[in-house]
Amino acid sequence: MTRQRKVKQVDIPVVLSQLPLFQEISGEHLERIVAEAAPISLHKEDLLFHKGDPASGFYVVVTGKIKLALPLNHSERVIDILGPRRSFGEALMFMLRTYPVFAQALMDSTLIHVPQEPIFELLASDPLFARRMLAGMSMRLHDLILDIDTFSRQTGTQRLVSYLLQHLPQSSDTPERGPIVFPLPTTKQLIASRLCMAPETLSRSLHELCANNLIEVNRNLITIKNLVDLRNYC
Repeated sequence: MTRQRKVKQVDIPVVLSQLPLFQEISGEHLERIVAEAAPISLHKEDLLFHKGDPASGFYVVVTGKIKLALPLNHSERVIDILGPRRSFGEALMFMLRTYPVFAQALMDSTLIHVPQEPIFELLASDPLFARRMLAGMSMRLHDLILDIDTFSRQTGTQRLVSYLLQHLPQSSDTPERGPIVFPLPTTKQLIASRLCMAPETLSRSLHELCANNLIEVNRNLITIKNLVDLRNYC
């Protein structure tokens, strides 16, 4: 059961107005959404919802990380790991379906829940908003199809390289040939599940990259020795 903790103060209008979905809607429409949106705070390992719970709106991650996963027999299959400014649950909100996955906090996290009622009202009154929401969901579906296609064609090591490249620090001065040090976004076990790999297969892939002098691993810290070489490895 989810443990309740004091909800941190969240500037909901600012957070929502910075999302691409809401950047061009009128102040009146945004106020209508903000009036019914609510912050939610979770401790590490708290469940936000279970598989089979009804979807009554969508969520925006403000701080922390949320795992979406399918429960399996004595295990799980990680579908996605979401950080700040990521939203989820929009499509199911329209389908009036239950969640096919569960959502769990990987660390203390704060989210915003946006209920479906003001969104449905806005869709009925603002065609531009409807197009933007459709575009956002279509892009997410496109990315999912690309993930499936990539996973079907790549080896485990190739998938790991792609994952590391996707999680490089976002900086304009990232060196192409100098060392880049950054922490893994989550545990190796969760990364293995996200990449459709057994934990021992992930360990072998990390060892392979280390043996080829492309990376170093120190617990949860990754050092990329040469970004160009890593990109060209697979």
